[in-house]
Amino acid sequence: MNFSPAPHKDKDIRKLITELVRDGWVILGGRKHYKVRSPKGHTLSVSNSPGCPYALKHIEADVRRIKRIEENEFIVIHSTL
Repeated sequence: MNFSPAPHKDKDIRKLITELVRDGWVILGGRKHYKVRSPKGHTLSVSNSPGCPYALKHIEADVRRIKRIEENEFIVIHSTL
């Protein structure tokens, strides 16, 4: 039996979320949707059974967007000093 911290039915999405967990993201429980929280506190809601065939690409784009926001927050905080 393969253990994955990502409670998802799609293996590619499960793999992506497992990599995020290795990078310090945290999975928050849910029934039909669950949340993945970044190390800096931003959350991403993920459907447990997405009907969209592009769900993986949408999640990847959301993760990139969160990472970009977090990088910009860091730059803004340090540029005011």
